[in-house]
Amino acid sequence: MRILLLADIHIGSIRDSEYVYNTITNIIDKEIILTHCDMVIILGDYFDRLFKVNDENVSLAINIMSYLVRACLREKTKIRLIYGTESHEMNQYKLFNYHLTSSSIDMKIIDTVTEESIDDYHILYVPEEYVDNKNKHYFKFFNSNNHYDYIFGHGIIEDGMPGIVSLSHENNKNNEKQVPRFKSGELSSISDICVFGHYHSHSKINNSVYYLGSLFRNSFGEETPKCYGIIEDKSISFIENTNAYIYKTYEFETTSNIYIDMDSFIDEIKKIKDENNELFNDNKQGKIRLIFNTPINLDPSFKEILKNLINIDKHFSVVINEPNDELINEIKEDLSDEYDFIIDPSLNIADKIFRYICMQYNDPPMTYDELKEYLSKTSVNFTIFGKYIDKLNGEE
Repeated sequence: MRILLLADIHIGSIRDSEYVYNTITNIIDKEIILTHCDMVIILGDYFDRLFKVNDENVSLAINIMSYLVRACLREKTKIRLIYGTESHEMNQYKLFNYHLTSSSIDMKIIDTVTEESIDDYHILYVPEEYVDNKNKHYFKFFNSNNHYDYIFGHGIIEDGMPGIVSLSHENNKNNEKQVPRFKSGELSSISDICVFGHYHSHSKINNSVYYLGSLFRNSFGEETPKCYGIIEDKSISFIENTNAYIYKTYEFETTSNIYIDMDSFIDEIKKIKDENNELFNDNKQGKIRLIFNTPINLDPSFKEILKNLINIDKHFSVVINEPNDELINEIKEDLSDEYDFIIDPSLNIADKIFRYICMQYNDPPMTYDELKEYLSKTSVNFTIFGKYIDKLNGEE
């Protein structure tokens, strides 16, 4: 059995609807029509947010799904849509009721934990649900008497998501329904291959458990390749979406040579532009983020030139971190050991903020990915300084 896996498409998160449509339909053409698949599984978060009926993304969502259905009808391919995070999906799969009620296509929405046998393959689907008690809810499926060829799901795998703090049910004093958190070991113990959606960075958590990652890239912090998955019998492969937007971060420490003189700085910027020529030639969309950790003794005039030179190109986003040793020392004195991660230089800002949120709330009000997306929209804007524009662009 050959299965196509797509995850976290998040229709509506990218403005260029033509780009989104063409990217997905090209994958459908390649993997279903030209090569053939027995199943297509979307691992949650097909939608990005709740849409009004006149939103152009409603048309995009319907048109992509209609294209998929037509291809699957032709090839007799089954479709399974796994319900993702409620704040994204918002019960909008009802847009596809026409297809769901059709007897000509085997298409199902999986909105509660479900098992299914297809061609001698035993499959478990694990959508994201709010449950009273994780152990009771999944007891029928997560036990030593069951073993699945594949588990496909959407949600939190604790050891696969940086910044996630392990929580026990004892913390749920009000007995409120919560989104369950899994560990890779409990998933791999009952399956040969397990693939989840939700975390946007493609990652291998253990030898048989994976986060597929989102198909598109529209923010920083997702530098890993974007991909979709193909399962053939008991073998899984990941095919990179080479059309994904470019979002890269370059960080310069206080000891970097770029602070020595302007020529060194310009040479480094030219190197970055050469490495990402598709972006700077407008063949791809995206952004380059430059993080400058400036030394204490940096000349103020150089600092102003540094700030303003970057704004000559729309593809750059700039963050300048200036040292303040007195403030840091003062904070250290007043900071308890419980919160010393706040000034840990090895952690990025998203990890610090999310760790703090998890310490304050039993059920965090936002996911790690949602926090990163919010932070990515915050950038430092500088005024234009034109003195070195020609030189930076390679013009004399």
